[in-house]
Amino acid sequence: MRGNAAFLFSGAGALLLACAGSGAAGDPPRVREGTWGGNHVSMEVAGNAATLDFDCAHGSIQGPLTVDSEGRFEWRGAYVREHGGPIRRGEESAPGEPARYQGKLDGDTMVFEILLTESGKSAGTFTIAFGKAGRVHKCL
Repeated sequence: MRGNAAFLFSGAGALLLACAGSGAAGDPPRVREGTWGGNHVSMEVAGNAATLDFDCAHGSIQGPLTVDSEGRFEWRGAYVREHGGPIRRGEESAPGEPARYQGKLDGDTMVFEILLTESGKSAGTFTIAFGKAGRVHKCL
């Protein structure tokens, strides 16, 4: 299958998942490539990765962004805290903290939580929609 395709699953309610790429029939659905945004977050999905921008942080997700038949997902990535003021020497290349991005995709809306792997603490829960610009206000 080439290009964008839609898969319809049933469960508690109908769930339309858009997938991108050239996966074979039977491959798990992938999150639609492009811009996703919401309050305090913007996400850009391209290929097998995503980059995220938050008010006072940024993040990345690696690996195919697939979801299960109910739209649930758990992806591995990184979360990098930011702060106002100048960037100190060495900060620009800091890898951040390992993180799990977990949540649920329901049509063109995604709700996810970021869990910091080492501490188990939450960095927040966010709701984003496909094709929407994120409303991010960077730290000053």
